[in-house]
Amino acid sequence: MVQPWIDFLRSIFGGNYAVRDSKRSCVFCQKACREESNEIIYQDNRVVAFPDRAPAAKGHYLVIPREHIANGYCLRPSVEGDAELVRHMADVGWRLLEARHPRAPRKMGFHMPPFNSVGHLHLHCFALPHCPTWKRVKYADLTLGGRLPPVLGYISVASMLRRLGAEPSVRPPERGP
Repeated sequence: MVQPWIDFLRSIFGGNYAVRDSKRSCVFCQKACREESNEIIYQDNRVVAFPDRAPAAKGHYLVIPREHIANGYCLRPSVEGDAELVRHMADVGWRLLEARHPRAPRKMGFHMPPFNSVGHLHLHCFALPHCPTWKRVKYADLTLGGRLPPVLGYISVASMLRRLGAEPSVRPPERGP
């Protein structure tokens, strides 16, 4: 039912909007498997972080799980650990932003199909302002706190946590990565 719409949007916008993606062909899985890389700025046993290749803000980083999860729709309230993974990704993002852009306002969230460009869950972490300014539209959460579907394809961390039935507050950690 959803796949025809995804195929239609892919034909219009191009890019990789696959709901399911092979781990072998996933560019983020390949990046997460590398033990050493100049691109990786943080890694632990659950996540890897690196700068976005096309920054949309003064600071723009991606935090990805090592496990292949195609997108935010694969996360479920009933799956133990999904909300905790989102919270861990956000904690890593906050620490990176605090260490690299301590005075900048911050924003974090996920793109959802069919508007994601890579078929692997990834958290966008921004040190604002957006550059160029119009990019803020691409990364606007219009879900009313997770009560509506992500019409423009972007959902904040707090809205994602609400969607997963978890406490939406994400407290910045006390120290950097």
